[in-house]
Amino acid sequence: MEESKQNFVDITDVPKDAVEKLIEYMYTGVFPETSISFQELCELYYAADKYEVIDFRNKCGNTLLSITTVDTMMQILQLADTHSDLNLKSETLNLITLNFEFVVNTEAWDFCRTNKPHLITEVLTSCAKRHKRN
Repeated sequence: MEESKQNFVDITDVPKDAVEKLIEYMYTGVFPETSISFQELCELYYAADKYEVIDFRNKCGNTLLSITTVDTMMQILQLADTHSDLNLKSETLNLITLNFEFVVNTEAWDFCRTNKPHLITEVLTSCAKRHKRN
């Protein structure tokens, strides 16, 4: 492999900071507790999933859920869907269902309606199930 000849690996799809935090976690087991932006958490989640560091991915997902806003719920749903994270997807669907009247007025909702209609269907199905229970 080219990497073994050059003695380095060129990672182009993950920001350097995310790779550094992932490696630090792999060596220390310590999740970065400093204030991390929503975007940085998404990048960390992506890196953890790509390199199959599932416990780190789950911590990123839980942190995303803890800081989510109405504006970011659909983005987290897209992330969970892209990475086949059923737990994060379920938790996010629940939050969206509880905040549906606000979520439908976001840019992320409009984006999904146009580009990810299957997610809109899942949200509406979740809302219908919740309404039926009540």
